[in-house]
Formats: sequence, structure tokens, C-alpha cells
Amino acid sequence: MSSNTGAASLPTYTVGSKRDLYVTVRDGARIATDVYRPFADGRFPALLAAGPYGKDFVHLPAMPSFAFRETGPINWYVERGYAYIHMDARGTGKSEGRFGAFDPASQNDLYDVIEWIADQPWCNGKVGMIGAGFYGVNQWLAACVRPPHLMCIAPCDALVDTYRDFAYHGGVPSACPESWHHDIRARRLLDYPERRWPSRTPLTDGLARKLSEASSGSIEQVGLRALVRASNLLERIRPSPMNADILYGFLDNALDGPFYWTHGAASRLSAIEVPVYSVGTWDSLGLHLRGNLLAYESIDVPRKLMVTGDVGLSTSWPLLDGPEPPGHFQHLYATVAFHEELLRWYDFWLKDLPTAVMDDPPVSYWVQGAGVWRTSTSWPPPEVTWCKLYLQPGPDAPRHSLNDGGLSFDPPPSEAEPALIRYPDPCWTGPNALGSAVLGHSGAPDRVKAILTFTSDPLTDSLDIAGPIRLLLHASSSETDTDFIVRLADVPVRGARDQATLDALGLPPQARTVSRGWLRASHRAVDEARSTQGRPWHPHDAPEQLEPGVVYLFDIEIWPVAWHFERGHCVRLEVAPADSPYFDGPSWHLPSTSQGQNRIYHEARYPSHVLLPLMPSTSAGPARTDDGGACSDRFASSREDTLHSGGSTPVEVDS
Repeated sequence: MSSNTGAASLPTYTVGSKRDLYVTVRDGARIATDVYRPFADGRFPALLAAGPYGKDFVHLPAMPSFAFRETGPINWYVERGYAYIHMDARGTGKSEGRFGAFDPASQNDLYDVIEWIADQPWCNGKVGMIGAGFYGVNQWLAACVRPPHLMCIAPCDALVDTYRDFAYHGGVPSACPESWHHDIRARRLLDYPERRWPSRTPLTDGLARKLSEASSGSIEQVGLRALVRASNLLERIRPSPMNADILYGFLDNALDGPFYWTHGAASRLSAIEVPVYSVGTWDSLGLHLRGNLLAYESIDVPRKLMVTGDVGLSTSWPLLDGPEPPGHFQHLYATVAFHEELLRWYDFWLKDLPTAVMDDPPVSYWVQGAGVWRTSTSWPPPEVTWCKLYLQPGPDAPRHSLNDGGLSFDPPPSEAEPALIRYPDPCWTGPNALGSAVLGHSGAPDRVKAILTFTSDPLTDSLDIAGPIRLLLHASSSETDTDFIVRLADVPVRGARDQATLDALGLPPQARTVSRGWLRASHRAVDEARSTQGRPWHPHDAPEQLEPGVVYLFDIEIWPVAWHFERGHCVRLEVAPADSPYFDGPSWHLPSTSQGQNRIYHEARYPSHVLLPLMPSTSAGPARTDDGGACSDRFASSREDTLHSGGSTPVEVDS
């Protein structure tokens, strides 16, 4: 983030507010808003925060207990000469209409409310949008429908592809929508009990009482039963704001298509015409991160990109494996220091102030593992080269995982037995506990004991990557479909005392997840026209079953990252047909109901490898070919034979 605040606005105004102002939108629904604005005469630019989490709860602190608090410091902006409008999405909070999450009606509301704001006597006609999470998603959607008075957006931690970023990762159903959907409905129905239809009424209570008193089998009882059923039916069909089942919409649309094209911004990013400051966080794996990066790469407007990370990651390496540390972005988004950067953006586009925000490098990103900010002219950084890290067979006597495989910059051997994983493993504990992780003999969770791993030798020098990652995996299955769920991890060097403790507990070296990737085998088809060097594009529109025992090439998208591997650390790839609510929550996945076995191949015929976006600052030590050339040069000469042989065609029948 830039430390140059330029000519940014200063705090000169007292805050005034007006609660529960209603905006009537095109279908007649009334949308509830709270308006905070300078307590002074004049016309001011406006910022709109639109979300389903209840404007009445803005007094709550931004902390994990209230993860929905994603509006930023409201009064801070008003003091600097902005009107701030906090809006309840339709069907939530105090707004009328039926809640449809990302549906077209909600997008129309954004258009209508923005135009209403611009028409108010206290507004100068320029409207921007603000907020993180769902508030950020609504910014992408509003920009796609193009209200005339929307001048800029700054979507923070905000997905764009409802299918790939949220509901289905690589075609594998995510458990995240279920918990999110329940939370939204519960808050709407329980926090506003006076505004929901009661499940019991004096009529139904009276009928039930008479039914219990009537003699069994009597005509009176039969008639009362019919009346009770009719009364219950009327209760169910009343137009409650929360009777749209968004979760069922996700489950009923297991493939990408019109439902997701209309319920997300991904297919319409070219429609965006306003300036965009896209702010993502590496902590949002499996939810928002991909959207902030993909959208930045796709749009052609004045734009900036910032990607933050866990600032404590480079110094905090606990001895034992555990869930990933909670992301700091919610706390960061509530801080004034963070919004001093966004203020420069809003001041430039909404007040025409010379903040020089567009003179800074367009891309800034936090490098995890190093704890530093870097800047670039584009994303991925233009200086990135692409390097193969090959999967290798493991020793005859595995120690930590099912196979203890290797990971090397050298090509795999001419022949090698494939790594085998059977699923479900008897030690797996299911979706409500550890999932594919298991308990070690000491009682501590072990994330790799019952899955496949491929680990490099300790690095002879540091390794820096920045950008998207691909896994080109040669595999076969005994089933007609299977899931591939992978983690890329950083395994630190341990002192003798720490290692002795781990050995005594029977635990593997502790590792930090760098990134994750997912692919359902039947969704393996790749659209080459939409793929990039670092990211495959799977259409997810026409699943094709596997032929059991046949070796296929699976091109798996691993989400982007900027990471610094320290000298002496190891790079580890973890592969399984399932993941762990404990280690991968909240974006874990519903386990498949199939059972069988998968084989992972790593030999000259089937050179499975990870394609890494290598930064030039990396020493060439471990990344050299036998003839001394850089591994990126070797990749350039051999890319065609593996990268484009995937799709739906089997490679070879397993002998």
C-alpha cells in the first residue's frame, strides 16, 4: 500500500444521520437504507454499501464473532465530506421483496438505489460503492448493470464467479454455501421475528386442540385434519421474504450455465465501464480471492489491484499442524490506515482531487512467507517464468504419508510404480470431524497420514512464486468419476529439539498451506481459448465419465499466490479424493459417495508436475536442468507435449 496520501480529504464535518429511509424500486418493493452525511449545507459525493447482513447491526465491532461487519469506518468517511448510504438487500433486514442473493432483481435494486442517491439534494451526482465480502460482490454486479451515476467501485474480498469461486470448486460441491445460506436465513428470520410469517396462528392452534379432543376416526376428526392441512399450506405459500431457497438453486445447478451467468459477474466483466480498485486477500482461498484477481485481469478500465495477506505468517510457525490461522482482512478493513489508501481512490474519482493514486504502480501485493510488499505493472507479474516441479516416486517404506513421494526439478524416472490411494480410508472420520485427516497415535490431528504427499528436498536457496499455479496430473481411477483435491504446502526446517518432539508424537513435519486446487474428474475438459499459461479454464458444462483403469491427464487449477519459500524449507504437494473440515474449513467439500482407488503416475511416459510461476529473484540453485539451463527454459521447449494433451481423451490404457 502506498504511504503517499497526496491531497486527500481532511476531517472537517460533523456526522448526521437519518435511519430507515425507504427507496421504492421498479417492482414496487421498498428498500431500507440508513443515510449518514455531513451535517452541513452542500452537495457531496456518496458511497453505497449494499448487503444482506442488516444495517441495524452496524454498531457491532468488526471481529470474527461478527464476520458480516464489512462496511469500513462509516463516520470516518462522512467527516471527510462523503454521504454514506447503508442499504439492506431486498428481503433482508428491513427491506421488502424476496431475498434472492445475487439474482437479477437484486441487481436491479442496486441500479435503482444508486440513481435515487444521485437525485437527492445532498448528493453531487457522483456515487461510488464500498464494502467487503458480499458488499464487494454487489459492487461487481452493480458495475455490470451500469447505472449512469456510478462513478467508481472498490470491491474488497469479492468473488465474481458464483460457480467456480463459491458453489463448486473444479466441479466439486463446496460446503461453504450451506453454512452461509443458513446464517443469512437465520439472521433474517430470528433477528426480525416481527417481520416473518408465524408458523403457528390462533387458527392452527385451535384446530389442533379440537382435533386432539375429537374421537378417533370420526367425521369431525377427518374434517379437522383437512382444515389443518389447508391452513398449513396457506402458511407455506405466503410470500415470505426468505422463502426463496438459494441453496436449492446451487444444488439444482451442478453445472455452469445460465443460472450462474445471471447470478454472478464473471460472464459480464466486459460490461464494466467504471474505474475499479480490486482488493483481495490471500487468506480467502476457496471464496473471494480468485474473483478479485480474475476480474482485474479481465476488465479494460482504469484499474488498480491490491492483494493483502496474513502479516504474521512469516514469523509464526507453530510446532503442530492445525487449522490455518484466521485471516486478518476483516480487522484490516476496519482500520483507518487501510482506508487512507481507499480514500485517495474515492477522492480522485468522486471529488477530482489530485491524490496521485493513479501514478502509483497499478499492482501491489503482499508476499507471504517474506512479509514484504511488492509492486508490479500487471498481474501476474510480467517477469514471471514458468517452471516444472515433477512428482517423483517415494521410498519403499513410507514414513509419514501413504507414499512419501518426492518433488523435484529433475524429470521423473523412465519407469516407476504409481502411487495408490484407496477411498474412503477406514481412518477417515467424515465431514463433521477431520475428514481425510486422521488422529495420530498421540491424539493430535495428522493431515497427511492417510493421503498422498510429494515433498521436495530442502531448498538450497530461497524460492519465490507469484501468480496462478497448474497441476498436470496423470492419474487413473477404478471408478467412473472421482475427485482430486490438492494442497501446495511449505514445510519449514526444524531444529533438533522440535524434530525430536514430532518424532515422539509420530507426527509429520508441520506445514503451512500455500494454496489449494480441486477438480472432479468428469469435469476435466479444458477450453484452451480461455485458458492462460498459468490457469486452465474448465467449462463445467458437459461432464464425461472415466473409463476405469485408463490413464488421463488432469489439468488442475491451483489458486494464485505470492509466496516466499525460505532456504532449507521443502515444497510439498498433497493429493487426496477428499479434504478436511478441520484443516480446510470453511471452504471444505462434501465427500463423494463413491468408493474405489486412484493411481497417480510419475514416470517418463506420465510426467506429472506442478507448473510454478517463478520470480527471477529466485536463485537458480535447485531450478537448473542437467545442462545448466534455467528450468523455465526447459519448460518452454517441452510445454506442448503435456499441457495440451488433456481434455476428454484418455492417454493410454493402464497395463
